[in-house]
Amino acid sequence: MSDSTKAQGYTRDTSIQMPERRSETILDELGIALNDAMASSVQTPYGPVPLASALESTDIEISRPASIQLNTIMKKIEPILRRDNRFPGDDNYVIRSAITRSGIYPNKSIEAMLYRAKKSGSTPDAIAWFLRVLATKNGNVNLVETLWGLSIQEPLQLTENIQLLPLSKLPESAQKKFFVPGASRGFKCSWTIPKVISDSPGGALVGQLELKYCVHKNAPGQQQWDELAKDQNLISGLMEEFHDIAMLITLVGSNPVIGTAIWMEYEDADLKCYGDFLSSWVARSIETIPRAGQVYQRVDLSEIQNIILDFQRLNTQAKLKVRVALERFNLALRRSSLGDRAIDLSIALESLVGGNESSEVTHKVTTRTARLLGSDLTQRSRIRDIVKATYTYRSAMVHNGQQPTKAKKILEEKTEAKEILKQACAVCADLIKTILRLGDTPEWQNFDIAP
Repeated sequence: MSDSTKAQGYTRDTSIQMPERRSETILDELGIALNDAMASSVQTPYGPVPLASALESTDIEISRPASIQLNTIMKKIEPILRRDNRFPGDDNYVIRSAITRSGIYPNKSIEAMLYRAKKSGSTPDAIAWFLRVLATKNGNVNLVETLWGLSIQEPLQLTENIQLLPLSKLPESAQKKFFVPGASRGFKCSWTIPKVISDSPGGALVGQLELKYCVHKNAPGQQQWDELAKDQNLISGLMEEFHDIAMLITLVGSNPVIGTAIWMEYEDADLKCYGDFLSSWVARSIETIPRAGQVYQRVDLSEIQNIILDFQRLNTQAKLKVRVALERFNLALRRSSLGDRAIDLSIALESLVGGNESSEVTHKVTTRTARLLGSDLTQRSRIRDIVKATYTYRSAMVHNGQQPTKAKKILEEKTEAKEILKQACAVCADLIKTILRLGDTPEWQNFDIAP
């Protein structure tokens, strides 16, 4: 078993050799090759550009020839790297990212050292840095997810290990630079990236994790897969929490809040530098993208901590019901089609108060929602009229393909379909929050006959 040492909360494997001090007049073979690469230039339509700078360019006319030239250089340097006794020879090493693992040695190693050498101005420093990266094992990371559809000004601690931060309060990183207003995104911002993702976010969720395998030797086998799965389960669990929180925040605003881009930031300075080199992030799969542009609404977050706590206290079965309602409520707010909005709202309401019976569903949902939310006859009548109208619109859309167009009476006042469905969204949000406060749905057999 190899020895290890701890630095900045991370364990480093000391079986990977660190570079020995050499006479300043003697350069090692790898250092010479890296120096030659640093001194090379790329021919572009704009003239020669230093290779290290060209590799970081967002202009495809510069980055494409740089990548071609880098491949040529890698073929020359990789044999030198593999026979350098400071490095792990023919073994393969990988680094953990948000949802996958990326090759770090020998894949990407030369490009990474060129990146570091450009930052520090020293190829010996780049070699020493990369060896420290390879030697790093377990440690602390921050998982970050940007949010679309809100605007916050101050940090808010949502749970024990999850914060909601303004973009300006996020630690500096290559990923953050991509999303700041006015960022030059070049070819990375194309038709393949929906605007909802590349828009500057109004805030971000940040959660902390302790991983066992940050960087590790890739040695396929059941034992390693089992160990790696534990780290992945931690990441997946936190991503699920992020998604729940985005849905819950939607309850305190008037627009959908959507999780968009996700990335991982290492607290260790060496791995942080490698993360900036990769500049990688993944987009959360977004089923329905709002047509309207982002509204940076200032969300009143005074109650969100209690809402999240109420959600966490739910039993498993109640959480499943509430998740369905949250998902459909959020989708309803994204819809440009009033018919689709009516369908989503009906599903959200029915998931909470429809019960297990299949008969007289509209009557049950209408009556139970009105009784749960209304404090007097006038309020209950108003809620009844809104929910009943929503179900009417839903039925017309499902059975006849008819979009809601006809106005209906709400408390004897003629109201347009768009306004009714806007009010239905507010009713749905109030119902979800009420169920959260109750801790579960009522026992309907008793609730339906109670005075």
